[in-house]
Amino acid sequence: MRFFLSWIASLVFIAQVHGQYVFKAVIVGDADNHQVSWTTRLNYNYQVEVTPDLEDWVDTGIAEPGTGSTITYGFSSTADKMFYRVKESVDPYNGGFLVLPSEGQQVDLIDGVCFSFNLDALTALPAKIRIYQRNHQSTAPWKQIGAITDFATIDGIKFFRGSAVWLPDAQGDYEVQAVAVDGNGNAIASAVRHVIVGANDPPTITITGLTGNPTLPSASSLDMLFEVDVDDADNDVITRVEFYDGGVLIGTDRNAPFGDSITDLQGFSYSFLKRSHSITAKAYDSRGAIGETAQPFVVQITDGNARPTLAVTSPASNLIVQQGQVLSIAYSADVPDASTELLEVRADNLRNYDDATDTSAPFQDLTFDTTTWELGSHTVVVRAYDTQGEYSYARTFTFYIRTGSGQTFAQRLVANIVDEATATPSNELFTGSQVSSDEFVAGFNSGLQMNSGVLLTTGLFSLWNGGNIYDNAGQNNTQQGDADLENRVTGEKTIDATALEFDVFSLNGQLELVYQFGSEEYKEFVGAFNDGFMATIDGVLVTLVPDCSDIVAVNSVHPYIDASFPAINEHLYLDNDLDIDPSVTLANQPVKVEYDGMTIRLKAHAFVTPNTSHRIKIVIGDVNDGALDSGLFIGESSVRSINPQP
Repeated sequence: MRFFLSWIASLVFIAQVHGQYVFKAVIVGDADNHQVSWTTRLNYNYQVEVTPDLEDWVDTGIAEPGTGSTITYGFSSTADKMFYRVKESVDPYNGGFLVLPSEGQQVDLIDGVCFSFNLDALTALPAKIRIYQRNHQSTAPWKQIGAITDFATIDGIKFFRGSAVWLPDAQGDYEVQAVAVDGNGNAIASAVRHVIVGANDPPTITITGLTGNPTLPSASSLDMLFEVDVDDADNDVITRVEFYDGGVLIGTDRNAPFGDSITDLQGFSYSFLKRSHSITAKAYDSRGAIGETAQPFVVQITDGNARPTLAVTSPASNLIVQQGQVLSIAYSADVPDASTELLEVRADNLRNYDDATDTSAPFQDLTFDTTTWELGSHTVVVRAYDTQGEYSYARTFTFYIRTGSGQTFAQRLVANIVDEATATPSNELFTGSQVSSDEFVAGFNSGLQMNSGVLLTTGLFSLWNGGNIYDNAGQNNTQQGDADLENRVTGEKTIDATALEFDVFSLNGQLELVYQFGSEEYKEFVGAFNDGFMATIDGVLVTLVPDCSDIVAVNSVHPYIDASFPAINEHLYLDNDLDIDPSVTLANQPVKVEYDGMTIRLKAHAFVTPNTSHRIKIVIGDVNDGALDSGLFIGESSVRSINPQP
């Protein structure tokens, strides 16, 4: 007597997405004419396998793509019994909804692993996308590291409203997978992607000679003009090269060919004077890796006047000073030649043009009264001058002025944006002019897509909601730029940088940040003045445009300008005249955001190690000049950690 599956009403077959059975197959008919049918889903492939003993499964050769409809196949058998199963897998050839990381993609720890999506591959916007990882070729269970829910459709474009970056703990080979879940709980998994996480190779740099290969003179001086070979194995752009003489920074060159335009913070350039000069250099690439010369380049000048020497013994840079405190700078200075004498030692505050000068022996200290200094960061440059008009290499220091008691300005700003129920901040630091930044409220009334939080600007905070009455609003606070931001806005010098830094102890494995970026550079100066910002966590950039290609900045989010500058991520852009104003209530029309253009509200997601402290840096800067303001709105309590496994 033969037994067939015709007497079995239904069977649940193997079709699993991270432990969830997703469908049933039904068998009907008799031994000589029975059918197997199942309901398919888009972006999946289906294969039918058969066995008489539930041990040795054989592929029937049936392979069908999922269409969302029911598929039926007929079978017959003379065996005593026969079992069937339908195997479901992701279609690796349909493009899928997971775009990045790509299969076999190599990334560096400093970059993290950025995820981007093609939501058109799905029938509708997902309710959420879950992110999983495990070691490559591991049999260990998948670990869910993230869950994102921020999706939108604007002008027919489906997109992820922000960025999602995984910060691996260490280098290695990993597998990642994304699972899109719709509103009914149905899941579709992406293909598994192999990701290789390595290290960013530093640039290599060698000083090969002096420009023009001059013959060294026996007297006088020689211009510091070098021929330099610099290369980067990762093909990263070299953003700047710093030059040192005997370990003392003498200046920076920000443009290739590097070595022919070396200037310090005040624009001073130097020449070789009498003494032996041991020149070394450091090259920085666009992701922050630093390469150094292996051997110094030595230049010997035997005649003429020697440069004065200067060493500052205290205080250390990055000192926090209470407003009104006397700031004392202790130093030692000398002139190597008996033919000249020290004339003076001067310290210049580059922010408020205050200076302190010591003109008499024993030449050992300078003092500043900080009573009138604004809160925030101040850069002070110290030089020694001799009676023949030569000056020493500059010594540069940064000081942070804060109020004498209670909560510091940085602590107040951080307390506003951090959700302390899920993340505990500490070691808060604000860099920039205090007039540039503060807490904002009533954002909805001014056309923002968030109502309150903190605004960091490159100029004046008070301009933000005075009404869009200028095309060129702004103030130059004469602040220094930010080297980390300069690495990302390739080859450009930043000015008036404002930064908020803090440690945050994250209870959970997913950190989030909500923001909007605006600028007066829109739309007239797209392409010329790429004002921008970035937020990093443990040095990894997490505020990217949704396709992971760039930071959020004027040049990466803008409408059509002309044939040279077509629209880029225009669906993320709000024009102040067309988009922001209509969202302001009639009663508040005169009070609106000043910035000529903005992004929509975006959210950065970072998948991190839970129960660990992480360093967050948020910095915004003008690029090329400090004339027009840009601003970054950070949502109140939006820096938070969540459980990535809801």
